[in-house]
Parts: sequence; structure tokens; C-alpha cells
Amino acid sequence: MRTLFSFVTVLVTLAGNAQTLFTEDFEGTPAFTLNTSDANSVAGVSNSWVVNDVYAGGTGTVDCSGFVLDFTIPGTAGQPAEVSGANGNYLHTASLVALDNDILNCSFGAADGFCTNADDVFARMSTDVSTIGSSEVSFVFWWLCNGGNQNYGEVYYSTTSGASWQQVTVPIAQYRNTTNWGEQTVTLPAFGNQPTLRFGFRFHNGESFLGGSDPGFAIDDVRIIATNTNPVSIDASVSPLDYCQGASLNVGCAITGTFNAGNVFTAEISDAAGSFASPMVIGSLASTTGGSIACVIPPGMPPGTGYRVRVVSSSPVTAGTDNGSDIIVYEAPYAGTDAALTICSGDDPVSMATGGDAGGTWTGPSTVVGDLYDPATMSPGIYTYTASGSGPCTSDASEVVVTEVAGANAGTSTVAVICKETGIYDLFEFLEGAPDTGGTWTDPDGDPSDGLFNSHTTNGGVYTYTVDPGGSCGADEAVVTVQIGLPGEAGPDDSWTVCSDALPVDLFDLLDGSANLTGVWFSNGVPFDGETAAGGSFVYIDYADQPCTNDTAFITLDVSQAAYAGENATAQVCNDDPPLALLTALAGAPQTDGTWTGPDGSPHSGTFIPGTDAFGLYTYTVDAVEPCDADEAVLAVVLCEVGLAESAGNAALVWLGQEGLGQHVFSGMPLVNVAIEVIDAAGRTVHSAASTSIAGQYRLDSGLLSAGAYTLRIRTDAGAAGVRFVQ
Repeated sequence: MRTLFSFVTVLVTLAGNAQTLFTEDFEGTPAFTLNTSDANSVAGVSNSWVVNDVYAGGTGTVDCSGFVLDFTIPGTAGQPAEVSGANGNYLHTASLVALDNDILNCSFGAADGFCTNADDVFARMSTDVSTIGSSEVSFVFWWLCNGGNQNYGEVYYSTTSGASWQQVTVPIAQYRNTTNWGEQTVTLPAFGNQPTLRFGFRFHNGESFLGGSDPGFAIDDVRIIATNTNPVSIDASVSPLDYCQGASLNVGCAITGTFNAGNVFTAEISDAAGSFASPMVIGSLASTTGGSIACVIPPGMPPGTGYRVRVVSSSPVTAGTDNGSDIIVYEAPYAGTDAALTICSGDDPVSMATGGDAGGTWTGPSTVVGDLYDPATMSPGIYTYTASGSGPCTSDASEVVVTEVAGANAGTSTVAVICKETGIYDLFEFLEGAPDTGGTWTDPDGDPSDGLFNSHTTNGGVYTYTVDPGGSCGADEAVVTVQIGLPGEAGPDDSWTVCSDALPVDLFDLLDGSANLTGVWFSNGVPFDGETAAGGSFVYIDYADQPCTNDTAFITLDVSQAAYAGENATAQVCNDDPPLALLTALAGAPQTDGTWTGPDGSPHSGTFIPGTDAFGLYTYTVDAVEPCDADEAVLAVVLCEVGLAESAGNAALVWLGQEGLGQHVFSGMPLVNVAIEVIDAAGRTVHSAASTSIAGQYRLDSGLLSAGAYTLRIRTDAGAAGVRFVQ
């Protein structure tokens, strides 16, 4: 075996012009990657690439669908003396079943479709070798492989760093039927003058009933050898370093060495990252002496800042060095394509878009908004769209030639908001633009219409106006969409009066029946909810649907003071008492401007004179200003009863008068276990009730008594109490 000189590109000068660019003897860390997926290969199916120094075979067993079978793998042939360090490490295939049985020499598991599946396994160089300047390159290696019709070795090469692979088919396409080591040399023109070159080995294990025989594919002493018969070089130069897409440039081509007759120098540009894995041709020159190559940056090349340019030759095949500096390619502005637009004068606006870059500018006979041509407001002619460039790129322009043909013009469709009950409207006046007269109208149901809209009787909807003069432009239509708007209705200005005992009042309740209840109340310019506890000046605004008008009502609220005659009461008067001012006997704080009437309904002075005036009910009346009602209080004047207790314990009794003609009402503290008596003026008990509960008030049926003066007496465990009253 040979000693490994380098795992990367080397240039070792040998005898004459021969140079060894690469060598691998597998005695150290191999410069090969094993069991890759290159060339449609799959690892781990039936076979594997391994590196070791095992040549001895062995026996083992395998389970095939539940059957345990014995197998024997013969030994691998020893290497001849021509292989330096014979019988050391070598690269070879091994059956996975053999490896499981610790049989490590060269073998393979033939695919039979039952116990062993078909597979391809690949091993390749891990790094690239440059053969630039070498037109004759040979690939040399030692190998053996017995195999079979479907079991054989293959050799591949790649000039794309392993991205793609080509099979070497001459002088041998399928390596098989050889059980002893032999040296193989492959020399192809495709190997020469390549910036990246690497090799790989594949073992193909196809399915076959006939099977094959060990050993499998074995490799050792791999070398790449070049013969430099005519060293050449090419240097590319470019100036300046920034270009627009589609721009022209000259690439300088400086050479050393001799190029053959018929040679063509080709300028190539890299990708935006500077890689020449897939270069693009930008120009060529038939020459043997170099010079300047006229080139063009491809129009569709993506913008970027890391492009490089190089020159390659055809005879000999040589890839030169790149220009040495990054080239910037700018995106060329594109204004789109020229166009012609024919439009009828009554048409709606149409786009003049040319398909160019966004953000350009328009110039022409009229100002262009967006990219629209509106025949209603613009003039025909030539409109130019300009897309601005950046860097070395100049602006680009395209033209749209606009021709107008006279046609019908129904105007521009609109939405008309018409206030309800405001008159009759001519819908033609709502159309925008400059509509032609003499057209026809249809209503929302599609029926003919005179184009007049009656806001008192007609509902809204879509009304269509059509103008059809004939000719190539045809008819034109526009619509007026009528929406009914409601005006405000706040009712009339007014002055309202309420009684003070009706406060607070909700002003909405006082509005005229014609007013909408959706408006807003204002007091001193401040909106509020309409509830007030005081009079004053107020403003009510009902807001309308636009463009209808709002309506305002100015309201004055006056408050009349409610009358107050005090509260009902009872006064006990003895015949020898001084005169009694009846007003002083009423409860509460009655107004003093009222009038009195006696028990018989006749007017009374308001001063009770014992011995002269009759006992009974005296009524005090206070009149009020509308809308307030008069107020009354009743004072029962009864003859005092000497020795009559006013209370029984805490049970004070007060006669509250009669409720209509039905009941006398008395008030007092809540009591239980009460005995009640009603005694007439002669001292006779005319009514009694025992074990009665009083819950703060006691009611006595007035139908039990005839007219006259009476005493209501109650007795409890705490004592007795009584009060006089009149029927």
C-alpha cells in the first residue's frame, strides 16, 4: 500500500511531467466518507462499506423467515507485492449478516427477494481535487470483485463537489468476475482542468435468483495523477464593479501558456455568493491569445453584491481565476410594455397599468391619479409611465396611447339622501359628472319612471338612468340610490305649568304628541336626561338624519305651589272653655289663608265659641293656583269628658276622622288584649269588642252608630284611655 500524502488537493512533482494530486492507502483516517446516499444509494439494507485489514473468511448462521441457515464466506485474496505494505487496511464491502457473525473480510449479501433485499452502497472522497492546468488526468486504484450478473462494482466522478455524479463506463462499466487484486487506470478528458474533482465507488446489489459469489467489491491505493504537457492560466478582469441587469460590459482575458487553434474563451458569472457551481455564460471570444470579451449581464439575474466573473477555455479545457473583487448587480427598473387604450367618453375610469414596477410616475395631457384614466375628467393622448433606477441603472419608460370615442354618458352613480316630506325632486340633478340629457329612468322594480321622486309618498331605492344613442360604444347607465332621511321633530315652543307636589317631573312626558322622543334636553347649555325638580327654561333638540335639519323647541316650565291645609285632628272643648282658634288645633303647619265651614256646611269664622257653636266636624279649605288642587283638613270638635283619661299606659288615642261614610279611623300604639267600648252622650254602651289587637290603627264601622257625639274607650292591663268623636 502507498502512504497517504494529503486528504486535500496536493501538487507533488514526480518524474517527468507526472504529478500525483491525491493518494489514499486507508492506513490512517480515510479521506473517504462511507455509506452515503449519493447516486441513489441507501445504507443499512443488506451491505456496508468498511475499512479494516481482515482477509480471512468464516462460517455463521442466519435466520431466514424462521429457518436458521448455515453459511460460509471464503477468505479474501491477499494483495500482490506491487501493493506497498501488502495486506494492510483496505476499503471493501461486507454483508451485514457476516458482520453480525464477526466475519469481517470482503463479502456481500446477494439479493434474492426473500432473505436479502436489493441495495446500492456508496463510498466517496470527502474533499475536492483541482486539476486546473492539467489536460491529462488519470484515476488509478487496485480492486477485486467476483459478484455476479446483478452484483458488481461501479466507479463515479463529480465536478460539482458531490452535488451530482457521472458513472465511469470506460474501459470498464461493471467491476466483477475478478477474485484477485488488479490495478486499474482510467484516463478521461473530463478529468482535466477541473477546479473541483472527486471520485466515488458504488456496489450494486440487484435482485437475482442466480445470486453471486464472494468476494464483494474491494479497493486500495487510490490515486489521482496528472500530466502537465502544456501549463496554461487565465486571469479575468472587470471594471467598473457595479452594473444594472441587462447591462453590457467588457471582461478582460489575460493568459499564460499556449492555447490550441479553434479555442474559445467563455466568460462566466457566478451566483450572488461568488460560487461557480452553476455559472451563467455572459459572453465568448474565439481566440488563442485572450483579449477583451464583450458580455451582457443577464436581464433576469437576481440583484446581489457578491458576484464574480471568470474565463474558461475550450482547448485546452481550463477554468481561469475570477476577477478578484465582488461585483454588484442592481435590479433594472421596468416600466412595463407600451400599450394602446381605446375608451368611450362615457365609460367608467379604467386602469392604464403597464405591468411595470410599482411606485413609478405618470406624465401626460392630464394628471393621473393612481393608474386610472377617467374620460369624464381627462384628455386623450400619450401617457408615459416612468420607473426610476438606482445605482448605474437609468430610468425606464413605457407609453400608453389613449384614444377616446364619443359615446353615451349617463353620468356618475351617486347616493342621494332625501328628507321625508320635503317635496318632489328631479333625480337627474343628483347625477354627478356631465350626464347626457334625454335618457330614460326605471324605478327600483324595473318599471319605467319619470325620474321625479316624491318624498311625501315614495320610498327609497335604486333608480337607474340609461342613455342609448346607438353606435359602437353602446348604452351607458348610472344609478341614483335614494335613501329617505327623517327630519327632526321637537314639537312647538311652549310654556308648561306643574304643581310643586308633582316634582320631579320627566319633561319627555310633557312633550307635544307630534314630537319625536329621541332628542336631547339642555339646561343652561348642558345636556341632561329630561328629569327636573325645579322650573326654568329648557331647550329640546331632536337631531335629524343628515342632510335633513334638526328641530328645536324652547320650553318654559313654571311651578305652582301646592296648597296645604294641615292634617286632620280632634279638639275636646268644655262648655266653660274660652273661644278656640280652630287653625291652632289642626296638625302640621297649615297655610293661614284658608276658609272654614261648620258641621252643617255653612261658612264659619274659624273661632269656636263654646256654648254657642255646635260640636262636630269643621272643615278647613285652602285654595290653590292651577294646576294644583285645593287642600282640606278636618277638625273634630267634641265636648270634653271630665275625668276621661287620654291614655292607657303608652296607648295615646287620636281620632283621625271618617274615611268617607264607611269607617271612623283612630290611631294609637300597637296593643294586644284590648277591651273596646263605644259610649253615647247619655253614657250608654252602644258597642263593645273584647280581646282585640290594635296594630297602630283601629277602624270602627260607622254603620253601627246614629248621628251624635260618642266616646271610644279602651281598657288594657295598664289602664284605660278614651277619645271623643262625632258621627
